[in-house]
Amino acid sequence: RQVLCDEAKEVRVKGKSK
Repeated sequence: RQVLCDEAKEVRVKGKSK
């Protein structure tokens, strides 16, 4: 379940970078 947290964090970072 920690992977989901990491994925959500990456998605947020990618969206912010965009």
